[in-house]
Amino acid sequence: MLMLMLKTVATGFIAETYAFFQGIRTHLEENQDAWKAVFDNAEPQTATFPAPWPEKLTEFHNMLVLRCIRPDKVVATLQNFVQNNLGKEYVEPPTFDLASSFNDSNCCVPLIFILTPGVDPTALLLKFADDQGFGANRLHGLSLGQGQGPRAVKLIEEGIRNGTWVILQNCHLDKSFMPTLEKV
Repeated sequence: MLMLMLKTVATGFIAETYAFFQGIRTHLEENQDAWKAVFDNAEPQTATFPAPWPEKLTEFHNMLVLRCIRPDKVVATLQNFVQNNLGKEYVEPPTFDLASSFNDSNCCVPLIFILTPGVDPTALLLKFADDQGFGANRLHGLSLGQGQGPRAVKLIEEGIRNGTWVILQNCHLDKSFMPTLEKV
């Protein structure tokens, strides 16, 4: 499989059209073990290609080759490329300032958290709510899912009447409820 992917890099249009890739196919065939080491590397985006390619290819060209042999590492490769060429601030997310976001919100403009896997702001939100005087008795949470829409509406209406906060989690599990939520 490795050789099939590597040959894809070196055949046809790429190798014939771009001078910097000329000879890579022959090199791949004659140095399979060296290229296999790059392929098998846990972090191939930081591995050095077999000679003479480090001198012949730019970082961008390396990224194109790596895209062909290890498509699972494209994101990490792109992050390295952006960091090396534009700066670290373009790949690291800014620190989240809940107090500032809260100040930008109001009763008609709620805070909405769009999360990535492994991120859970619940503890931060609970601490912030407690600091604002919205402890356990003034903060209600609900994990949305099948049949939880009416319960969410009740909590929101109660929050409007009594000035309590409502945390709706897992909204992606109840997509059909989103138009109703928008109207509430």
